[in-house]
Amino acid sequence: MGAGFLVPLIPYLVLSGVLAGSDSDESGGRDVMPTWEGIFVSIGVGGMALGLVIALPIYLRERFPHTFLGRRDDGLARPARNLLAVRAALVVSCALGVLWLSWTFGAGFGLNPAHRDLLDSNARLLLGIWGVGAMIAACSVHLLSRRQPARLRRWIPLTLAFTTSGSLFAWNAWKLAAALLGPGDYTTPEYFVVALTEYVLAIGAGATLLTTLLRTRRSVPARTSA
Repeated sequence: MGAGFLVPLIPYLVLSGVLAGSDSDESGGRDVMPTWEGIFVSIGVGGMALGLVIALPIYLRERFPHTFLGRRDDGLARPARNLLAVRAALVVSCALGVLWLSWTFGAGFGLNPAHRDLLDSNARLLLGIWGVGAMIAACSVHLLSRRQPARLRRWIPLTLAFTTSGSLFAWNAWKLAAALLGPGDYTTPEYFVVALTEYVLAIGAGATLLTTLLRTRRSVPARTSA
């Protein structure tokens, strides 16, 4: 969950810095974070995220060496159990990715016209990153369940799938709690029913994909030492 929350913020911090200034008139008189505070928050969050990017592959290699090392065709097979659930999770992840990317580029399907102004450029940027991440999660798990391309090092799709499935679960669990509890004047830019459906589907897809990764790990026979 830590990787799911923080790692997607690396491209967000980079891209939001590049695009800084485009939302200079969007505060609408609301209180905004002082520049110096934003810098320190970015350094703190970005530092933890970079730490996870470095530490996560190292941890996976040390904790699950027989799964993490090698190439794609070294003993991995399509998970036999709950294949329908896995396929459903792949479809849901891709569909959510398309939906979030469409909102990023200005589509209005499922959005409440009264609250569309909540999607400023920063919110759209996050949606775009989540959309790309959802598609990466589906593609990575799909690659892990096949033997092609054989030359692909296993750690690449495994790390991507682990992080992006965590992002699907963690961010949408947080958004679901916020939508249900409604702290302060919080509201969703989507219609409430659309938001609940979206978050629940994303949580289920993320959990299913992670379960698939764990089953894939158990499907690799351990090697005995001489």
